[in-house]
Amino acid sequence: MPIVRLHKLFGIDSNGSEDLLVVVVERGGSNVGLVVDQVIGQQEVIIKTLDNSILKGVKGFAGATILGDGNVALIVDVVTLL
Repeated sequence: MPIVRLHKLFGIDSNGSEDLLVVVVERGGSNVGLVVDQVIGQQEVIIKTLDNSILKGVKGFAGATILGDGNVALIVDVVTLL
């Protein structure tokens, strides 16, 4: 199974832990492991596409959503990660 280290892909610092936390997602009929720093929870959301946003055309993002607390969360596009 391919493993994608999101902190390297997006050019951000990781928490530096030697233990890996991997979230397995389906991509095109096969599984991909996403290495993440933490899993906060699971929510059902409505995705707003980034058609006219500053992130339009940026690899790795499918859209965004507004969470119940008013914060905006970006939605990772697993298909474009590899």
